[in-house]
Amino acid sequence: MEFSLVTQLLYLFVFSAVMLLGTVRAQQGFNVTPVDTIATPASSVVLNCEPADPLAFARWAIGNPPLMFSDETCSGCVQLTNFSLYIPSVNQGHAGQYTCFILGQGSSISTVTLTVAEPPRIQSVSDTDITFNQNDTVSISVIVTGVPQPNATWFKDNTNISTKPRVSYNGFNLNVATAEHTDAGVYQIKAQNLADIVATSFNVFIRFLPVITISRNPDDDSVAEGTTVTVMCSAMSHPQSTINWLQVTPSEQINWTDRGSAVQNTPNMFHVTSSSSIDFTTADINGYSEFCCQAENSIGVAMKCLNFTETGTPSALSNFQPSAITSNTTTVVWTTLDGPIQYRLNWSRDGVLVNSVNLARDVSMFTINNLQPDTLYKLTISAINTESGLHSSPACITVTTLVLAPGDIRDFNVATDEERQMFRLTWLVPLNSQVDYYIIYINLPGNQTTRNVSGTAASLDVRISVENVAYEFAVQAVNGGGSGPISDFRAVIFCSKEIALVAYVDQSREMSTAVNIIWNLTSSFETNGIFITVREGGNSFVTDPIQADSVNQCISNLRPDTFYSATVLATFNCKNVSAVLDFKTLAGTSDGGFSLEGCIKYVSRVGGTTDESSSGLEIWVIVLIVVIPILAVVVMLSIGIYCACKKRYTLSKDLELPTVNNATLYQRQQQQQQPHLRNNSTSSYTTATTVTSSGSVTPTRSALSYGSRPARPNWNQPVDVSRIDEQSTGTSV
Repeated sequence: MEFSLVTQLLYLFVFSAVMLLGTVRAQQGFNVTPVDTIATPASSVVLNCEPADPLAFARWAIGNPPLMFSDETCSGCVQLTNFSLYIPSVNQGHAGQYTCFILGQGSSISTVTLTVAEPPRIQSVSDTDITFNQNDTVSISVIVTGVPQPNATWFKDNTNISTKPRVSYNGFNLNVATAEHTDAGVYQIKAQNLADIVATSFNVFIRFLPVITISRNPDDDSVAEGTTVTVMCSAMSHPQSTINWLQVTPSEQINWTDRGSAVQNTPNMFHVTSSSSIDFTTADINGYSEFCCQAENSIGVAMKCLNFTETGTPSALSNFQPSAITSNTTTVVWTTLDGPIQYRLNWSRDGVLVNSVNLARDVSMFTINNLQPDTLYKLTISAINTESGLHSSPACITVTTLVLAPGDIRDFNVATDEERQMFRLTWLVPLNSQVDYYIIYINLPGNQTTRNVSGTAASLDVRISVENVAYEFAVQAVNGGGSGPISDFRAVIFCSKEIALVAYVDQSREMSTAVNIIWNLTSSFETNGIFITVREGGNSFVTDPIQADSVNQCISNLRPDTFYSATVLATFNCKNVSAVLDFKTLAGTSDGGFSLEGCIKYVSRVGGTTDESSSGLEIWVIVLIVVIPILAVVVMLSIGIYCACKKRYTLSKDLELPTVNNATLYQRQQQQQQPHLRNNSTSSYTTATTVTSSGSVTPTRSALSYGSRPARPNWNQPVDVSRIDEQSTGTSV
């Protein structure tokens, strides 16, 4: 094992050298093939390393960082004599990076990546049996993995649906928009790569309105007298539906369910088909009739009808069409017929006759009132021969009334999101109204814009682009019936920047009956005005508005020696800030000078919040301005006094004079000759000399000094003045 480790380290050293040399001298004609190989499990792979120099030495390294080829680094691998690397049976452990490097006249390296394929795997996120309603989006979610990445294809009932309309993909997930009954079935996803092909299936059920197929025998809408007709109906639906039969004549609607045959239900995996039939004769038609098959399940009601006309009846009306439609009215027109004719106009909703009216022959237009908004109506008109009583086949149209125009917007509100710098608009849908979209009105000074948002929305975020400006917002609902009323405009202003106001009494102008108030305003916004309110106890008065560019205001008519409270208020579009300060006027009637008690304190308020730190700061400023210079003067005087005293002490040291007489002079000579006699004390006194009236000089003690001094002389012996040397002339005489 130790040898293997040493060998690996040696190989790594050689490999590093090869990489370094390879950047300088690349050997021509050297390559490793194939490049970036993908192999399936259990297959064999040969990685070729072909040096141009036949005498070159080649080695393989495996992994990143690379380790030299061995049984441990590449299990089961064989290095062939031509420097190729042979892997007889590939498994996942062989996946990775393979590097061939050569030492010869030139040095080169080359690297390939071996990828071992993994079979696809399909993990179902959705259930295998899924049910959707008609018009929903069919969504099937899966997770597909594999190496290399598999290709996936979706099938429905074994048919590729990749290019079908309404089909889309989100990764491997399948979406089918606006589901129809034909979208029910077996869906299958197949995933394939080099390793394998796998598939997973899903059963998709669609709950849908009955789909009716109706037919007749004989297949003719004109029925000769005495003929029996059979009408057959089948309804396909999921879930199962019931069948009812109706006869609709120009004057009435008759339920024929009891005359119909028993319903036969034929189940299918994804739907049920229900079938029934009825028989009738010309006697039942009475000139003209519609026979309708009505199928109903939990999703809704569907109906289909066949027209039957007895021979010899008037011709059908032409050009029957709507000319105007509102939310509750419909106007229809047609081309009139000649002869003894009158018209029968019917309108029905959901297969139920609502009303009918008989009209004279020359009438070609009629308005139907009292209809429901946003409702589908079926309108039929037929001509009746007033002599024979026979009816023509009816002309039939369907119309949908318009929705009502939306009502008032409810609970419209604008909130400010300061962190995101957004206005959030919220509202509630108008009562009993359908909304297609909303119009948002955004007003700024000199600029009005609108924005449309979906009818399903109930909020909108508007980014703030300008501060300290009034935004105005309003909302209006719109649908096919028109536009609703515009809501009241909501005005809102946003300020994100700090606004600070500091006020104080001008100390240099403090007087007994007037005071000068100075303020400092920090803001990038323009003020609307500045106001000052002065209070004395319960009494107060307010100054007139001050121009925004002013920085001070003199308040007069004050009483001397009186405490006052003043408020400086700066107004902005978005907020107001104020500063409150207390002061006391000077005593007396004179307006000269300034008293320190004239400005007790000032308090800065920003946005209504008191900041007491300002007065403390002012006291510290006063301390720094007044006390520090005084301390500096005291220190300088102390230093000067100390220096003067030290100089005097030095002079006195040199002039220590005893009473001048012969004995003393002898003693001084002895001291000068024996210096050790001068160091027998650690303290001494500085002396001054004074001339007495007898002509002798008497030394006196003046100050205490520290250091090595001469021994204390005998002050009681007289001294001859004439013997004093020139060094003593500096003393006081």
